[in-house]
Amino acid sequence: MNQQCELCEKEVHGELGVFDGEIGGIGIVVIEEISKRNWILCDGCNVLVCHACCTRPETGYCNACIDRYKLNFDEEGRLVD
Repeated sequence: MNQQCELCEKEVHGELGVFDGEIGGIGIVVIEEISKRNWILCDGCNVLVCHACCTRPETGYCNACIDRYKLNFDEEGRLVD
């Protein structure tokens, strides 16, 4: 995966794998980390951002989306009201 952070342009490392499965007869898609990664693909705007450019990478959102949508998270990165 020779891609770069869209903010600082440093190369990012690690990858995700997409697998299919079934639970109770219902088809599912599973996304798992195959190798340790230092990036997120923002759930809000799809920007590829390295962990160094993101204050809360565990949330899945870049700093701009956290600010834009006034998102609040608990200690584990779960969205709260």
